[in-house]
Amino acid sequence: MEYRSLSTYDLLLLVVTIGCILQWSNGIDDDSQDNYGMEPSNEFSNTTVHRIKRRTQSQTGFFFPIAMYTVRHHKPPNDRGRASRPETWEYRGQYFYGYRPKPNSGRRRAARLLAAGLPLLLAPLLSIIFSFPVVIPVAQMTAVTTGASLPGTLGAPLFGRRRRRRRVEPPPYSPERKARLKELEVVSDYLHQVNYDEKQQSRVMVNYLQCNGLLSTDDHCLERLSCEFGDPANEKAPELEKTVTSILLGHMLNNEFIPKPFKKRLKAAATHGRHNTGQCNKFFCNYVDNNWDFASTYPDSQAKTSAEFSNGPQKISNHPSIQG
Repeated sequence: MEYRSLSTYDLLLLVVTIGCILQWSNGIDDDSQDNYGMEPSNEFSNTTVHRIKRRTQSQTGFFFPIAMYTVRHHKPPNDRGRASRPETWEYRGQYFYGYRPKPNSGRRRAARLLAAGLPLLLAPLLSIIFSFPVVIPVAQMTAVTTGASLPGTLGAPLFGRRRRRRRVEPPPYSPERKARLKELEVVSDYLHQVNYDEKQQSRVMVNYLQCNGLLSTDDHCLERLSCEFGDPANEKAPELEKTVTSILLGHMLNNEFIPKPFKKRLKAAATHGRHNTGQCNKFFCNYVDNNWDFASTYPDSQAKTSAEFSNGPQKISNHPSIQG
């Protein structure tokens, strides 16, 4: 076989061909590596973002240690002629962390906020509403509190000597309480002799609200009260407090001298509490949030309140003026 030496032209052509092939192969590898490197980087960045989000976001619960173990006791039968086997106790333990959600503090204290607003906000307004000739005479009030029948009226049938003695004899009153009842009797007799104007009561109520700034757009105490009244979390609140609150809100909504924008605010607050349970702290009230102490306001009602809450929700008839 004869070997022909390559010319310079053939060598240059061969070198150019090999260079093109190598350049083309390197370009394909670079593209594949770039595509392969971009996809994991995006995946890694997304995973990192989710991990950081999980670490920085507020936890809705807490973890607590749990230890579980089982004890297995084995006592072999005592068979004669065989080697006795010892008794065995087998302990198997497991330790892990359990998850417990945090209680909703807003919902937990919602039932108490309604009671907080009563002595601070409702007492003066109730005194205005019922300080006119609609007050109950002292004689009737005494009969209601003591259980005794009024003269000329038919009381409940009495059975037995002990029950008759217990209902007829009134409990002993202190001198301070007797003086207070006497004052109420005098004021009641005077108010029944005064020419009563229904609009006068409404004006006095509006003046009280305006003087205390409760009708201003910067004060949200009555909106807070309306929101708590509509909050389903307050279904376990004492029936007396819910009834009194219903009466007060009804008088305010029926008062012709109270501005209509304020009435719309009360209705909007009640709607907010009905659909956003436990979130009535949106309406900040300085009297309730800063200056209220449950122990000092209700020193003797701790046991009574807990007993009433344990009885479950009680249905009451709301004031007809605020229904709908």
